[in-house]
Amino acid sequence: MTNSIRRWKWECPECGDDDEDGKYLATDRERYCGVCAGDCGRDVRLKKWLAEPPTDSTEPNAPVL
Repeated sequence: MTNSIRRWKWECPECGDDDEDGKYLATDRERYCGVCAGDCGRDVRLKKWLAEPPTDSTEPNAPVL
């Protein structure tokens, strides 16, 4: 059994922050917008969808063979 971590592209429907602005993909556990929580004290659920799995040439920590 493998423990693969799924990565998600995301966008906040309230403030518009997204994975392009934040420069990171969300994990399964991240559900709420950090900007809205910090600025407004509100728990706004992120819209999330699975990111494309990285190819060997685009994965930043891929070993060079």
